[in-house]
Amino acid sequence: MNKPFLPVASGEMSKRSAWATVIASGVIGPVIVYSLFPPLLFRLYSFGLLLGGIYSVPPIRTKKNPLLAGLTIATVRGFLLNFGVYYAVKDAVGAPFT
Repeated sequence: MNKPFLPVASGEMSKRSAWATVIASGVIGPVIVYSLFPPLLFRLYSFGLLLGGIYSVPPIRTKKNPLLAGLTIATVRGFLLNFGVYYAVKDAVGAPFT
């Protein structure tokens, strides 16, 4: 096992609880972003959620291919995260996005 100290692997959390947490986060996260942030940030969040899904979930599961894994991670961490934080801060302080 790759990371035996994680909650499911160590038995600290059941698979049922893990699935409930993942599903609840997958529903609650987008609702919060949609209701509290501008539409552009919701679209960025949704795109990041989609990329996270295709990174981890079969049948695509880009983490199995080093090149696709790198591109997926670089897109989320290199672009979406930086641009999203930049845009969110500009919006929070009332600065125009130009």
